[in-house]
Amino acid sequence: MATRNGSSSRRKWLLQALIGVVSATAAGIAFPVLAFLRPRRQLVAGGLEVVAPYKVNQLERDANGEWPAPFDFGGKPCLLIKKPDGTVKAFNAVCTHLECTVTYRSDQQDIFCNCHNGVFNTDGQTVSGPPPKPLEEYDVTLRGEQIIVSRS
Repeated sequence: MATRNGSSSRRKWLLQALIGVVSATAAGIAFPVLAFLRPRRQLVAGGLEVVAPYKVNQLERDANGEWPAPFDFGGKPCLLIKKPDGTVKAFNAVCTHLECTVTYRSDQQDIFCNCHNGVFNTDGQTVSGPPPKPLEEYDVTLRGEQIIVSRS
């Protein structure tokens, strides 16, 4: 009789362990699927205006040959470029292909996505590679050397 009680409690424990493992596996599979299907929370509703952390005269390559890094604009990276004619433009720095961060190549006058060699022109239009849509462009207002980036 003692053997039966021992094996009964062992079976109960094994059954509970099995239920726990199956539940954890189901949760591990369901969570990423549900997170993917759930619409993303909108970070900013309506218009947004941000003073860029760079001045117009800082929109050049530094001593290491690097262009100023994208800055945070409403939870997304914003890329500032100064075209050869002096026009300052601002773009959402997230590639429209797989959401990699793009960089400006001033020597080639283009915006480049390093993930899959996507290339955009300085107006944000796709030139080559897999990006399906142009980059989102933001409004730029200059107040002296200060750069104001806004989304209407």
